[in-house]
Amino acid sequence: CRYGQSADFAGQTKHSDIERQVGNVDLDLYKNKILPSAVDFGIKRIQLHFQGEPLMNKKLVKMIELGKNSGMWMQFFTNGLLMTEKKMDELLDVGVNLVRFSIDGNSQDTYKLNRVGGDFDEVIPILSTFARKARERKSNIKIQWSYIVTSNNEHEINGAKERAKSLGVEFMAKVLNTNDVSWRPKDSSWARDYKNKPCQDIFTIFNIQWNGDVVPCCYDVEGRV
Repeated sequence: CRYGQSADFAGQTKHSDIERQVGNVDLDLYKNKILPSAVDFGIKRIQLHFQGEPLMNKKLVKMIELGKNSGMWMQFFTNGLLMTEKKMDELLDVGVNLVRFSIDGNSQDTYKLNRVGGDFDEVIPILSTFARKARERKSNIKIQWSYIVTSNNEHEINGAKERAKSLGVEFMAKVLNTNDVSWRPKDSSWARDYKNKPCQDIFTIFNIQWNGDVVPCCYDVEGRV
């Protein structure tokens, strides 16, 4: 990932703490093994992200095109800061279904607490331009603003929601899943505790790391299971 996260942000592992090797998925591996296997298995949706920034992969657009040609719904989540206008046009050309921008604040002072090294005043114009281009093309793409609510940004939720509306994108305020009281919003409706109970996601979702390793749990960032 190009930028860092504050420690324990949203219960996630900081990228600098990940011990496994990182990299970009090989296009031949994706084209000849991962994608055909997904089709044979009956998978209908592919997310091209997992503990990293998809826009750092120069083959991202081609991967989306191949997925679309195989009948897949294609989506990815991004911090958005690497998205050029050329990349926007390419993504719209291949018909990506959904792009979600992770923007956890409505000002630079708040945003930088959660997306270390990021620039709020840079990413908002990028989001605005992408939304405008999609409207001009009458594209069916879903463009979303994801906002994980924490103790340091809950006061900006309403402002962010209004800004998203003015940009013409869907706003998603997400509940924080943590037992760390320092991150917990004062409004208890925006927080929940971790609970030791069976996770249902392992029956419907699995992750494939860049080297082809299959991981059944999205919290297993080291791929140890």
